[in-house]
Amino acid sequence: MPEDTRTAVPPLHPEDIRERDACALICAVRKGGQATHGNVKRTIEALTRMGHRTGIVDGEGDGVGIMTDIPRRLWAKTLTRRGLRSSIALDSNFWVAHLMIPASERANADALIERICHAASEAGLEVLLDQPGKVNRQVLGRNAERNEPLFWQFAGLNGDVPTDRLESTIFALQTRLERDLGVHFPSFSSRSVVYKVQGTVEILRRYYPELRDPEYASTVTLGHARYSTNTNPIFERAQPFNVLGHNGEFNTISRFRAEAAMLGIELNPGNSDSQDVDRVIDALCMQFGLDLIEAMEYVFPPFHHDLMEYAPEIHAMYDQIRRTFGPFAQGPAAVVARVGDQCVFSVDALGLRPLWFGETEKEYFATSERGVYALDHMVVDPKPLAPGEKIALITTPGRPVEVLDYPAIQRYVYNRHRERNLFGESGGLWSLGGYDRPAPGGRFPGGPSSGTQTQVQTAPVAVAVAEPEPQPQRVPANLPWQTNVAAINTTTMAALGWERYHVSIVQTLAETRKEQVGSLGWDGPLAAISRTRVNLADYFKETVAVVTNPAIDRERERAQFSTTVLLGVRPAIGQTTAPEDVLVELQTPLVLGGHPDLGSLDDLRVVADRHGTLTLDDLAVVFGSKLAVLQMVAAPDESMQDAVARIAQAAVDLTRDGAQCIVLDDAQAMDGSQLWVDPLLAVAAVDRALCEAEAENNLRRRVGIVLRSGAIRDLHDVALMIGMGANALVPYALYAVGLGIAPRAPRTPLSADELIERLDNTVAAITAGLQKVTSTIGCHELRGYGKSFSSIGLGTDGAEGFCAPNYFCSENLGATLGKIRADGAARAS
Repeated sequence: MPEDTRTAVPPLHPEDIRERDACALICAVRKGGQATHGNVKRTIEALTRMGHRTGIVDGEGDGVGIMTDIPRRLWAKTLTRRGLRSSIALDSNFWVAHLMIPASERANADALIERICHAASEAGLEVLLDQPGKVNRQVLGRNAERNEPLFWQFAGLNGDVPTDRLESTIFALQTRLERDLGVHFPSFSSRSVVYKVQGTVEILRRYYPELRDPEYASTVTLGHARYSTNTNPIFERAQPFNVLGHNGEFNTISRFRAEAAMLGIELNPGNSDSQDVDRVIDALCMQFGLDLIEAMEYVFPPFHHDLMEYAPEIHAMYDQIRRTFGPFAQGPAAVVARVGDQCVFSVDALGLRPLWFGETEKEYFATSERGVYALDHMVVDPKPLAPGEKIALITTPGRPVEVLDYPAIQRYVYNRHRERNLFGESGGLWSLGGYDRPAPGGRFPGGPSSGTQTQVQTAPVAVAVAEPEPQPQRVPANLPWQTNVAAINTTTMAALGWERYHVSIVQTLAETRKEQVGSLGWDGPLAAISRTRVNLADYFKETVAVVTNPAIDRERERAQFSTTVLLGVRPAIGQTTAPEDVLVELQTPLVLGGHPDLGSLDDLRVVADRHGTLTLDDLAVVFGSKLAVLQMVAAPDESMQDAVARIAQAAVDLTRDGAQCIVLDDAQAMDGSQLWVDPLLAVAAVDRALCEAEAENNLRRRVGIVLRSGAIRDLHDVALMIGMGANALVPYALYAVGLGIAPRAPRTPLSADELIERLDNTVAAITAGLQKVTSTIGCHELRGYGKSFSSIGLGTDGAEGFCAPNYFCSENLGATLGKIRADGAARAS
């Protein structure tokens, strides 16, 4: 039957035409598994019908591109013209690379191409030919013509590389070449190619003439037209990339990049958010042995209510996936991805970007708008993917496409995990339900160290889920916050940076159970020009520049938002958890207790149980000998730079020696014998040192950071400490203010019921406030919240350790490390 390439399509509904807030996205998959030119042509035509969704600047489009199968019939002709066998193009080991050399490097193009060919040969690949790609630059706009890179094509065979390692070898080579040479590969694969251009949809086939060749055929065609919101339009940022095209934006890219670095995945600092996500998915497939369906579940893990009911094994597997990686690619985004014979269509957890799945006589398709195909071509009405839903397609040449709905995807991933024996012992995963609490009292063998050095504390072994009948354990008696007890009063709170403003905010939320608008940050004078004592947190403001996220209502927040945090050792991808490793999951980052005046352990546990968290004393029991306490102090004769470096190195050494939870503590800073180190400075330094330390398994993934500090004064401080790297917080002075026992003691002691109510209100209000903080940047799970803030007026050396933007800075003015040390000395006096 001849290929039907009819183009007459009814006009779009006016409501669709008004939809201009996101990119155009489509993927068409030929049902029978055959490669046809009609598949390519219809996809580009569908993109054209969604041109109203794309961005236009000075009359030029933001960018457009398509990903297709390697056009093997075209390459067969090219090989014949070069005197090579045409059948080579049909070999499964035949690969094609598309290269873009930046316009600024055109003069060095010959040398770069030679280096690329040499590097490919050294990697074991056989390079058959390289040639300039056919383009028509006459169709480009003025800006695109100025930015136009040199387009070059390479083709070859696997050479000395085994077939099963070809794609991973290509991926490693591409990553190295892009890093070392500053070039961009739109595609480098034995399966697919990408063509993209800075401009509108209409110029795509005009710029790349071979896309109009009837011999150009594909089974899968992924098309994307860009509406740029976060980055400037250039050729290299046009989509698709190696793996995906997406409609929307990823708002947690700071945390995502940090997590990728911990896995050893290289990301170019100049990448867009989409390029980062594309590279990580590609790396999970090529470096870690996952297939695309699995990788998408790791990068976009579902909520429990999106999982199959009455399938506890499925729920347990996804819990493991979340602990291994997590929800770090959050934001309104519809994603279409393709690796080899698999395609996955996905919608963000909140359903903020549309993606329709439909079926024509010839193809399955996923698209941003349902009306891009003629109604009389439809077999069934297109359906929108629900929030968090995914659909997968598996193609086999010459055979019908296999379609997996989301329950089938979950079962598929489960079977893949079972094949690799990833369901071993759960290690020391702490469950807050079904087990006895540790008993009060008891001794803590070994005890805390004194001075500025810290050692791993020893205590009873942690309770693990794998143990059927754990015995009650005794709380250590000589922890630093128990032995070095400082009064929480006007004097100590002033030294910790508290103002009446902070006290008023905390007292109100403890009484009303509602966070105050002012608790999101200080609206008074900037810290750099303040005449009162300030903490480093006061120099920071949240950076919010998100304009495409619709408001989130409270009902949706309750269903989708999460403040869950993890403490301890996270399992490596593709590996089971070691029996000796401990991992604690808390429903809020707020750990209770941390000071004897805050109430009895039993009362604190009542509040902790309500919020799915622990007391600090109980946390010490859970980790036992794997807990370490590190004092945030500087010796009187020690510079602040040396003190921070010492604290950071101590954290690295402790983790290498087996610590799985480090408590950063300010107990020894209270008596004035040593200098106070700002907790924000300490936690940022420790987090960075652990992330960057050389180790077979990244140290930051092997230890949790708990920050016990009286200088955590409000929601702004809480969010900053978490963004800088703390996994959990013990804001004991904030709790004391909430209870009404600080800065001045009450005339009559609180009853147990009053204590529980006020502390319960305080924890509830701050936890709810964290949801609002994260929602302002389009983030729905706290684990994805990263460095979404900037500082104003920090000195150059003072800002260096935070790895966040800093404005109006200099080497001598602002909060330099020297001035920070002098401030610490003043607080000690």
